[in-house]
This record gives sequence, C-alpha cells and structure tokens, in this order.
Amino acid sequence: MKHIVCYRCLLLFDDDVKLVLLLFVNDDYEEEEEEEEKKKMMMMMVVVVVVMTTTMMMILIMIMRFELN
Repeated sequence: MKHIVCYRCLLLFDDDVKLVLLLFVNDDYEEEEEEEEKKKMMMMMVVVVVVMTTTMMMILIMIMRFELN
C-alpha cells in the first residue's frame, strides 16, 4: 500500500490503484483552535488586570480624598 500525505489529508492506494482511501487529518485544525483559545484567555486576563488596577486606583483616590477632608 502506497500513500501520499498532503495538506490535511492522507491518500492511500494500492499498486493497481483499485482502492483509494482519503483520510482527513485534523491535527492542524485542533492546534489552531487551541491557539485561538489561548489568545482569548490571555485577552481576558489582560482585561481583568486592567479593570482591577483601575478599580484599585479609584479606591485609593477616594481614600485619599476622604483623608484630606
């Protein structure tokens, strides 16, 4: 049985080319999904950090104003 590997598929055939099988390989697709998921998580973390930092700064400003009065 001979085979040819191409982008996202595997083509198998015998010497007389009586049987041809095409198998799709989804490894790249799964890796792309994982990368997208990682990017989304990183963006969410950045947003959370920015919101927390902003909230802390506002609380500090309020405390300082209260102490000055």
